[in-house]
Amino acid sequence: MKIFFLFFSFTAVLVSFSCSQKTSCLFREETTFVCMDTKISISAVGRDREILLEYIELASENFKFFDSLYGPENLFLGDIRLHPYSVYLWERSNEISELTAGAFDPSLGDVIRLWGDFSSGEICVPDSVFLDSVTRIRKSGETLIQNGHFVLFPWKTPNLGGIAKGFAIQRAAEIADSMGIYGVLVDAGGDISVKGFREDGNLWKIGVQHPRDPGTIVAVITIKDKAVCTSGDYQRFSFIEGTRYHHIIDPFTLYPSRGAISATVICDRAEDADALSTAFMILDIRECTKAAKILGAEFLVAFEKDTVIYFYASPGFSDNVSEWKIPYMEIK
Repeated sequence: MKIFFLFFSFTAVLVSFSCSQKTSCLFREETTFVCMDTKISISAVGRDREILLEYIELASENFKFFDSLYGPENLFLGDIRLHPYSVYLWERSNEISELTAGAFDPSLGDVIRLWGDFSSGEICVPDSVFLDSVTRIRKSGETLIQNGHFVLFPWKTPNLGGIAKGFAIQRAAEIADSMGIYGVLVDAGGDISVKGFREDGNLWKIGVQHPRDPGTIVAVITIKDKAVCTSGDYQRFSFIEGTRYHHIIDPFTLYPSRGAISATVICDRAEDADALSTAFMILDIRECTKAAKILGAEFLVAFEKDTVIYFYASPGFSDNVSEWKIPYMEIK
């Protein structure tokens, strides 16, 4: 369920200017680039154009730094002492893994590589007997941090891709906050964090895309100082003999998840929303509700049965929705 922000852009950078009694004189600067294997879009609003440009540069460097550590090469696993971000992400990942009963698993690095490259579609379905043996091995030990380095256990190699992108957009939004910028929206492939307001003084609006119909909006979300992240089975996938194989691996089966087809999570922190949206692709609704309550999150999950799509929203999700475009069921 890719998420995208709903406003009109005039140029790639230096896109708009607004003067009114409510907002005084505000500028908006934008940039778009590819990093962390996805399209990054940053929109910043403020009264000082030079500060906005400085922020755009700092935020862009922020993403490049995260990409250098947590990109495909996973350089954070090298011989150098772990960066504090890596320690935090590993510890936070394990906390979220515990509260999601293991559905979010940050140790699937070798398993994901076993499947191949979902981004390019070049995947190979592993032998089921071999995956069963890997599952048994994984149950017998843990990967740990000791003296600032990972002590790796077989088939439990850290992969922080399910949380690092969220943390990168969270940090980018926090940088804007620290610079006193009026408003910012940071979008990394549909994972979004916002601070403040748009240049017209209104809250940011974010459209949630239908998981099976890219041209259809499910809902329009209006949020401030929050993050919204989505996982789905339609973003990186291949069809092999009529079966959809996507990039979200179920840690219990080591196959692509077969629960929800998309999960959107609204949370105070983007790294939590990022990790929960992955876990909610695997958990049932009752388990999603339990985990969401602990972290103060709201969510929308979609399930497919006989080509019919059903949407289920947590009780508070609608509080963030300014307009529903499709029917949905609220979880009681």
